[in-house]
Amino acid sequence: MSEISRAAQSGDLGYFREVYDKEVNISMVLEYFHDKSGDTAIHFAVRHGHLELVKFLLCKGFNLETGNFDGKRPLHEAAQAGQYECLVCLLDSGASVDSLKRADWTSLMLACTKDRLDIVKALLEHGARLKLKNKDGWNSFHVAVREGHLDIIEYLLNFDKTVWDTVSKNGRTPLHTAALHSHADVVSLLLERCDYVTDTQDSCGSTPLMDAIRVGCIQAADVLINNHEADITKEDNVGRQCLHVACQAGCLDSLVYLVDTCGAHPGVLCTGTGASGLHIAAKHNRKLKPQPWTAL
Repeated sequence: MSEISRAAQSGDLGYFREVYDKEVNISMVLEYFHDKSGDTAIHFAVRHGHLELVKFLLCKGFNLETGNFDGKRPLHEAAQAGQYECLVCLLDSGASVDSLKRADWTSLMLACTKDRLDIVKALLEHGARLKLKNKDGWNSFHVAVREGHLDIIEYLLNFDKTVWDTVSKNGRTPLHTAALHSHADVVSLLLERCDYVTDTQDSCGSTPLMDAIRVGCIQAADVLINNHEADITKEDNVGRQCLHVACQAGCLDSLVYLVDTCGAHPGVLCTGTGASGLHIAAKHNRKLKPQPWTAL
């Protein structure tokens, strides 16, 4: 690790003052970047929350939009690291609020991966565009739902009541994402506040219920079925129903729930392949415990 990166990570303002006071190697500091990450002194300072050093570097001419090898600007670093004061400093200094890093992620998207509503608010108050999408077609709301941060999700819904109406490039809605990541409380909130079609299908034909069944989130499945009439017999693009999805995933809890609670027939066949749940479980080497109905 170079002397510059060490000084920046530790917030050694005295080191940088000395360099500038003596007018020695100023260009070396300005042009320095880490050979593996491409991080500059200001990237390190922001990531570690050294506000006074950040202010000093900005006064000495550091470029707000300098990207590392991933295209991350200092603002991306502040958002992802949860460094609120540094983030506000960068925004007030004119940092581009919607600059893109690799994979077209914005600072707001990165902020939504963390449980930091204050940073999300600051970015939106400085004009961040909530509906920008990354390369996979996800916007910031989609990201917040994946992480399950209810306070951020509710704030974003209040900020823009239409933000929920989005799909990724493979046709997945935030409701799919909440179910797949076992966020039953988020599933309930989205169904209460948004006009989702419960059995909407992604590009593979999967429904949110199938995603909940796949990961064994019985609470979310129960909300979808009993409160919003999700269909356990809905088929995906290859003719699999929820029971087949549970067998493929090897999720015994979901399988028992579907059969014992929801009345799914254990012998139902996949219309695309003609396979039963037992066939599918065997094919995928799923070691399901024997149940009385497995021979049906």
